[in-house]
Amino acid sequence: MNNNTKWIIGLVVAGVIILGGSLIAYGVTKYHKDHPDSSYGSSSTGSSNPGSKTTTPAQTTSSCSPVSQAASLEGTSGCVQFTGYAYTSDSGQMYLDQSTSAPYGFSAYIPAGSSFGPSLLNQYSGQSIDVTGSIVNYNGEPEIVVNSTSQITAAQ
Repeated sequence: MNNNTKWIIGLVVAGVIILGGSLIAYGVTKYHKDHPDSSYGSSSTGSSNPGSKTTTPAQTTSSCSPVSQAASLEGTSGCVQFTGYAYTSDSGQMYLDQSTSAPYGFSAYIPAGSSFGPSLLNQYSGQSIDVTGSIVNYNGEPEIVVNSTSQITAAQ
């Protein structure tokens, strides 16, 4: 292999590294632009949700109702589609909330001690999800109690 070939290979490798880094930086920047409160994590603790209120509704592309209709469905069984943000209270109650600050809007509530709760929070936080179950009113906000992993799926 002559020096010109080594030089060309070196330039190609450098170009690939630079391009890869640029694409990663673009992806991170785009994610943070699309998710301005991305510091709101997969499993925070505390008595209130940190961060700014997130109110962008998920677009419904499934048979689930959009989150904006959840309150009108209270007292029925159904499916609600929304972007859920993970929250764990000091007492161990787990939620995928519509918003990152009070009022939290619609919530998928996972009782404390649930063996599947932490994995659901990690899997679906920040994701558009479909939650199925009995829609109840809890402290003025619509909520579905999640007792099974089958009640939450990624939105279509």
